[in-house]
Amino acid sequence: MADEENARPQDVGRSHKRRRIPSAESLALLERYRAALRAELGETLAELRPTDPEGLGLVPSAKPALSHRLKLWDLALKLARELGGDTDPPPRPYDATPPDATRGRAPKLTRRDKARLG
Repeated sequence: MADEENARPQDVGRSHKRRRIPSAESLALLERYRAALRAELGETLAELRPTDPEGLGLVPSAKPALSHRLKLWDLALKLARELGGDTDPPPRPYDATPPDATRGRAPKLTRRDKARLG
């Protein structure tokens, strides 16, 4: 009861559980969305670092102006973050300490020790 009293009005009566399996239509739309993000990121990176289309080195590639490159990098970072959000986080490193083990306290420093440390 206390939780409902302190809850925001838009959250009262709302389930806070995530849905486990999206519908097939949602999955198809999300895949199209990710494909569009990947394509946009590739085009943005190609615009940041233009190359000679022939690969012969005859035409020097010109970089965009700095102000335009900064905007492109900002867009590229946003796209990369959005694309990276759909991956699972890397596994956490194994901790050999059991979860119920308590760690000891650090010894108290004497005045002399504190003076040596500065």
